[in-house]
This record gives sequence, structure tokens and C-alpha cells, in this order.
Amino acid sequence: YALHADHHQTLYHPLSGHLFDCNDGGVNYTKDGGANWTSLCDGLITHQFYKVAFAETNPDLVIGGSQDVGFFASAMPQSLTTWTNTFGGDAFGCAIDPTNANIWYAHTFLSYRRVKTINGGVNWSSLNVGTSTSDQWRMPITMHPSNPQILLTSDYFNMYKTINGGSLWTVSHTAGDIGSYAFDKINPNIVYASQRNASLVYRSGDGASSWTALSASPG
Repeated sequence: YALHADHHQTLYHPLSGHLFDCNDGGVNYTKDGGANWTSLCDGLITHQFYKVAFAETNPDLVIGGSQDVGFFASAMPQSLTTWTNTFGGDAFGCAIDPTNANIWYAHTFLSYRRVKTINGGVNWSSLNVGTSTSDQWRMPITMHPSNPQILLTSDYFNMYKTINGGSLWTVSHTAGDIGSYAFDKINPNIVYASQRNASLVYRSGDGASSWTALSASPG
């Protein structure tokens, strides 16, 4: 059993001498100076999800990107034992094709970056053609509300758009670090994008092919 990364506190029990470790995965202890560790996480809620997505054609299917413990999926999310973990590390943006519950999109930070599965998570392929080699913390992957072949993403330097399910991305604007995209549900040609750290909001009137920074952006 290996300890999770990102340690926040370690302390010795004053009587037993056991060493306890608090980390991003929960609480663990060792009785033999660190040679072997035991998890004490049963019943603890230790996962933080950045983004979840649900399947419109299967209401029980949910996927999500989580902080420091990777990408998860479950067809029985009410059960603690039915979640499968595909990637480790940090995972962020995700989406499910509303017409096909087997097609998922996800982002794995400092790893494969954008990925896609067409068979419900059995096999995955990389989706980075047309993008830079830059990654982005909390990278979004946002799907068009009525055309699942159109998705938006970003990195630290650019916004990207695909019209073929991620096979090829094109730069739609040379401003990156986008925290979220939002399509207008009535007129999806209108799209908004918010930068995470620059306090800017961008607006597109042509379906995210071009963008204009709003002069009255909050922040």
C-alpha cells in the first residue's frame, strides 16, 4: 500500500508510537517506521470533484475529474464500491455525448491532457492535435448543447474549438487560462468564456469561432 501524495501533517501517537500521516487521500498510519502503511479512510469523504458530467441517455451514468486522485466513472453513483478510477493525478474538465453514453471526454493534468473514449472508458485516445504542448490547471472541456461534435477547451495561451469530436482543434483566440465556457441555450452561437486569473470575460457571437473581451468584465 503506497501513501497518497501531498502530505499535510504527520505525527506520532504518544503511547503506541505509531506514525500517522494526513494527506490528500485521507489518513494513514504505520506501525513499523513506514515500511507498511494502513489506510484509515473508510467512511471519510476525501475526494474533491472539479467537474462532473451526466449521460442524457443513461441517467445513472456519471463521470468526473477530481483533485489529485484522477478521473472516475460510475453507472451506480449511489454506491461507494462501483466507481472506477482510470487516471491518477489531477483531472478536470469532462463531458458525455448526449446522443451516445459511451462517448466521454476528459482532461488529465500533466499527463495525457485531453482524452476521449468511445466505449465507455474501456479504451482511451489522446485528443491534442492542433493544440500546443502547454497544459492548464483546471482545463475546461465544454460541449455544444445541440451538436456533440463541437467542443471548446483551452490551455494557458489559447482558446480552442473542435468541430469533429476532438480529432482536430483550431485556435479561436490567443487568450488562454479559461476557467469555464457557457453556451447560450437558446442561441448557442452566443458563448461566454471567463479567464481564471485575468478577471476578463470574453463573448462570441459566432459559435466560439472568434471572441471579444468585454470592457465591463467583473473583477
